[in-house]
Amino acid sequence: MLVAALAGAHSLVLPKDDVSNDRNEGAGSGNVNGITGSEILIGSSAALSGHAGHFGTQYLHGSIAYLNEVNANGGVHGRKIRVISYDDYYEPAHTVANTQKLILEDKVFLLFDYVGTSTGVRVINMVADAKIPLFGLFTGAMVFRTSVQPYIFNTRASYHDEAKEAVDYFVKHHGFSRIAVFYQDDEFGHDVLDGVNIALDKYGLNIVAEGKYIRGTDDVDSFESIRDSNPEAIIIAGISRPSAKFVALYRDSGHNPYFYTGSFVDVDTFAAELSKYGTITSERIIVTHVVPAHYENSTVCLEVVKKYMELSAKYFPDEEQSCVGLEGYINAVLLVKILEDSGWDLTRDKFIKTAESLNGYTAEVEALVTFGPNDHQAFDKTYISYLSNKTFHLIEAGAG
Repeated sequence: MLVAALAGAHSLVLPKDDVSNDRNEGAGSGNVNGITGSEILIGSSAALSGHAGHFGTQYLHGSIAYLNEVNANGGVHGRKIRVISYDDYYEPAHTVANTQKLILEDKVFLLFDYVGTSTGVRVINMVADAKIPLFGLFTGAMVFRTSVQPYIFNTRASYHDEAKEAVDYFVKHHGFSRIAVFYQDDEFGHDVLDGVNIALDKYGLNIVAEGKYIRGTDDVDSFESIRDSNPEAIIIAGISRPSAKFVALYRDSGHNPYFYTGSFVDVDTFAAELSKYGTITSERIIVTHVVPAHYENSTVCLEVVKKYMELSAKYFPDEEQSCVGLEGYINAVLLVKILEDSGWDLTRDKFIKTAESLNGYTAEVEALVTFGPNDHQAFDKTYISYLSNKTFHLIEAGAG
């Protein structure tokens, strides 16, 4: 039995009389901001359908696999964790409406597993006004990081971290100086663009050409300005389907630079999308991701990867494991750790203070959690892979 009601359904409407109007006075037998004697209620808004639906679905299912197992073993201090999840279709207006519902009607304890930059930025003020934690967003945008948002906690590395990894790889490893950018024309794409500019500036370089496409579309065939600049590498900031289409069209035009894209594509989905255009396989196609690659034998030895694959197969036997699912799983591991350390007398304030004191915890990943009062990003580490035989492989695993 799943702990989440997916695709817009929710299974509990809490009566107003059971909800405290005060900010977290402590958890008793009635509901106090999503806490009862037997339950911790958390809420999610993510793309569960539409052109980005695989992200939200895989992300949430990775988390639920872990939370189901926690609940099966008694929960956290005897409380079961239940997720109410709404589909926002990767559209900001729906994210806002869903968040209002989760806060005002469902009265969840915290918000969890949101997906996207343009969607997430629309609820920053709502989160601050409600003084409710938002934990584990699937976005690396700096707007959630530059000035520490007191109620927002990120687990993944930032898009700027990923951009630096890519630029360092192209400049240091290949000696490239001509790098172009093709991006989704929204907050997500602009954030990656800023990260590339910052990374190139350290080498005294500039972006040689830019191109963009409209979010929610696959209209990626206008790249003449990029092609005319003859770049050695093109950094793409987009989701899987338009990114794959861009690579295919660009190569069909007779040009074959290196292509790079970041974690928002998900390596597995990106490889599947590329395969739709024929036998596209090239070590010139590079991605970064923010969790260990579950497909590499060298990383399966990591306990978190083994447990994710085991529990994903147990609770979602018909689904393929993915980096996105693994990231959701790690979110849930950190969430439960903080809830456990917060103790029985759980409040939002206590959750935040406990999260900020979580330092040096590994979450069974090869990187340490570094939360602090001025640092609400758990991990800084990124990984880089190349495409070969329709599968991505870690650069560290021996690619050149």
